Amino acid sequence: METICKSSLAQVVVPTEPVVLPSGPSIILGQPKEKPYVVVIPTSDFRTLTKVQQYAPLAFMTQSRLGSYIQAGAFADRVTAESLSYELRHRGFDAHVAYLRIRER
Repeated sequence: METICKSSLAQVVVPTEPVVLPSGPSIILGQPKEKPYVVVIPTSDFRTLTKVQQYAPLAFMTQSRLGSYIQAGAFADRVTAESLSYELRHRGFDAHVAYLRIRER
């Protein structure tokens, strides 16, 4: 079962039942090459994350060498990323678009 969340920018499908992973080694997914434009909010405050998730349900807390931040979304094009960034700034968040260049292995 899944829930469909709609905002002024996009429609997001969110599973409502837990996802069960097989036991054994875990695979940690990185930034997809197809979506290098990310909307970030520099913070380590989980209360801010909860507020951001009202507008970007799949937002999550992460960190880089520069510190902790919320990744509110990842997009293939800068225009869409800027739209979400603008919406979040309009709602009082310190949102910015960053381009994450993916290193090839």
